[in-house]
Amino acid sequence: MIPNYTLIYTSGEGGYLTGDTIQTVEEEEQGSAVQALAAVGYQFVSWSDGRTDNPRIDSVVIGDIQVQAIFEIITGLKWNEVQSLQAFPNPTQSMLNIKMEKSGRLQYHLFRSNGQFVSQGILLNEPLDVSQFQPGIYFLQFIDEQGNVAYVKFVKE
Repeated sequence: MIPNYTLIYTSGEGGYLTGDTIQTVEEEEQGSAVQALAAVGYQFVSWSDGRTDNPRIDSVVIGDIQVQAIFEIITGLKWNEVQSLQAFPNPTQSMLNIKMEKSGRLQYHLFRSNGQFVSQGILLNEPLDVSQFQPGIYFLQFIDEQGNVAYVKFVKE
């Protein structure tokens, strides 16, 4: 009989995980991808075992694995110096227009003002529909194609 092993992934303060956080795999098989995503004002550093791959896929498993994603507070945000980013109208009830100096693809993560994750996706020069969200203050974390990070705060009426 081939042994089974348990893979357990947890998130430290400042982020959350996507994917199956508890997995059972047969010996020498591979688990499925788990990604660590940082909350507003944080960045992913590593897993508690020192690995920095993200998303993470454990392959050729020969024992139980239990790791935690480690995040740290961002002390200085970087953004391409020639890139300007605006979100309007602000406040908004339904559509939030994102204007960039350069056109391109932006990955986004949406958080409530308390840091709670709301949604994520990809924007390609189109407005973001926020009509389904509750009124309040939100932060959008944007990641451009070069991996630069920027934040925009907006109010949903």
